[in-house]
Amino acid sequence: MGSFYLLNLGCKVNQYEGQCIREALVKDGQFLSSTPEMADLIIINGCAVTLRAEKKSVSLALLYKRMGKSVVLTGCAGQALFNLGKALDGIEIVPQQRKLEFFQAKEKVSYLLGHHRAFVKLQDGCSFSCSYCYIPKLRGPSRVRDELSIKEDIQALAQRGYKEIIFTGICLGWGGQDIVSLARFARSVGIPRVRLSSVEPCFVSSDIVTGIKDGILCPHLHIPFQSGSDSVLRRMNRGYSSEFYEVLVDRVRKEIPDVAISTDIMVGFPGESEVEFTETLSFLEKVRPMRIHVFPYSPRPGTEAEKMDGQVPNRVKKERVKKVIELGRKLFEEYKERMNGKILKVLVIEKQGNFWSGISENYLRVEFVSSERCLGEIIEVEVDNKVSVEPV
Repeated sequence: MGSFYLLNLGCKVNQYEGQCIREALVKDGQFLSSTPEMADLIIINGCAVTLRAEKKSVSLALLYKRMGKSVVLTGCAGQALFNLGKALDGIEIVPQQRKLEFFQAKEKVSYLLGHHRAFVKLQDGCSFSCSYCYIPKLRGPSRVRDELSIKEDIQALAQRGYKEIIFTGICLGWGGQDIVSLARFARSVGIPRVRLSSVEPCFVSSDIVTGIKDGILCPHLHIPFQSGSDSVLRRMNRGYSSEFYEVLVDRVRKEIPDVAISTDIMVGFPGESEVEFTETLSFLEKVRPMRIHVFPYSPRPGTEAEKMDGQVPNRVKKERVKKVIELGRKLFEEYKERMNGKILKVLVIEKQGNFWSGISENYLRVEFVSSERCLGEIIEVEVDNKVSVEPV
């Protein structure tokens, strides 16, 4: 039997699927190498959400091939090459939609290698048609996992002693899936914390808000809205307005005052004028997210936006990214100030010197000093001037 090394790139769903492959290969008698240098086979479970991510996946595959390794490139990067009929000399390309079948793997995990918090996949694919997004062509339409299979994952992770699991999907909440009931199940089998990854604005239901308020779900919501300009949102084909998002955030905060809300912002979308970009900055000032993940628009072959007029110069995109980052730092400092004097429940995941660090229930990285051994435990930490708090 040979040895293999699997490298995951991209989203939490890909991380989950990579673990499914690892466990299937080990069960089949393959040896899981701790380093790529020691492995016979390198599996690149690649990402293609952007052209840059796809190129990174391909570059790594070529690098390991030059090292004399047998290489399989799979995941969304493999699907992107497959869709275009592209080949890489000496590298096996396995498209995303055949990935688990190729490795004879099932959607089933019992742990997550290298992680103190485990991911549980609830859903895959996307049936929306955002004009900039290539994901539906890589992962297909939205579909939910069987509830029994999800519960089997949760039970296995509980038996391994995980204290936090993260429900994840490409379009989490699609299809009316009862996420809160699944979280209650996780709590009932001994997992104290359940977190949601990213939820589209239209899927932040009253049940989810109540689940957070009742302590069934962590008080953190990542709700991407991409732009604060209604005209840009229409060109993006996002299907909602800035007012819809603002009302949603107000409703959530009314129910859960200290909830942490993070978001994604795309700048430099085709045709984005200075006025439209200013609308996004003004909107961010209104909704005041705790954390902003900002990135410049990059054309994705095969998407509607790639063919749009008014492509924004890279120089302008960089300037806009910088402005959003600066505003994001200011908004985080405001949220951080509100945490002073509060007691946060922190899942401790590492120690460096005399400092322990971990993740709070509201998704802050908290660093503190303690004489107690607390790795892997959830402990209460009062936020004061001796405690460092940063965004994750």
